[in-house]
Amino acid sequence: MIRFGHDKTMLYRSYQVYRDTTITIRSLNQGQLYWFAIDAFGETGITRGDTLEGAVNSGCMAVPYVNINGAAWQQVATSTLNSGGTLILGPQPLDGTWSWTGPSGYTATNREISFTNIEAGQAGSYIGSYTSPTGCKATATFTINVNGSNGCALAPIVPYMKVNTGGWQQINTASISAGGTIFMGPQPGDGTWSWAGSSGYTSTVREITLTNVQAAQAGQYKASYTNPAGCKGVVTFTVTLLKNAKVIDEVNGTSEIACFPNPADNFVALKNIAANTNITIFGTNGRLVLRTIVSANENINVSSLSPGVYFIKTVNQSLKLVKR
Repeated sequence: MIRFGHDKTMLYRSYQVYRDTTITIRSLNQGQLYWFAIDAFGETGITRGDTLEGAVNSGCMAVPYVNINGAAWQQVATSTLNSGGTLILGPQPLDGTWSWTGPSGYTATNREISFTNIEAGQAGSYIGSYTSPTGCKATATFTINVNGSNGCALAPIVPYMKVNTGGWQQINTASISAGGTIFMGPQPGDGTWSWAGSSGYTSTVREITLTNVQAAQAGQYKASYTNPAGCKGVVTFTVTLLKNAKVIDEVNGTSEIACFPNPADNFVALKNIAANTNITIFGTNGRLVLRTIVSANENINVSSLSPGVYFIKTVNQSLKLVKR
């Protein structure tokens, strides 16, 4: 039996389902938030199921599913696991397209996203946005809690970075030009911290600073935190070094990777890249503002970016982009 309604405590509408594993409910209102419960019933009575939230937008819905440490899939939107565990978020439907946003600038374009050796710094809310083949849209929001490695309760470790004279940002990945300065200062401010990073870097303070950054200092920096109660957690930062960037205003006859038009208004494309190339776009402060996968001459929508200077980074080159 499927019970549903507009209020979690008032699931007064219902459908009875015999043997079927799917059902189409055609009486839902577009744009309305509903709550659903799936109950089992038989000769011995009714066994109540969990209550789930679903947003109906233009007639479709995104249903959350979670897999923790290889166990059975669960139809839940909130999960807790210990650091070091494995987590997979796999909402449904299976068709259409998906895009994700999450803590510290996390983005993805797969339906299923996974985290191996999960860290406390990856806890938070992840939003999966679904577009059906007919264009209808819905979202599924997951809340992920990560305990310490020994199962003790641990407040979220929040990564913060600052590039040169810019402001602090809640990110764990940043790009910087050679010779710049980068700061990493995770929270909370209590407890003790220890660091291990590129070229044998170590430290025992919470906030660390890298000055005159060179190629040898690029890479990952792992901050291990122990709270006053002895609970432990880890957050990892990634520092990438921007190569010499150049502005290319028009497409020419060379094999060099180029962005055009430049300056750009709403769209920009890249010339001489392979199919399905991963690109990232950073602001001058090192903050990741866009991540996507494109092929040569395919438009990249940059209309949401504020006017200014940005760096488009491919696997082996960085291009300077002026957004008007």
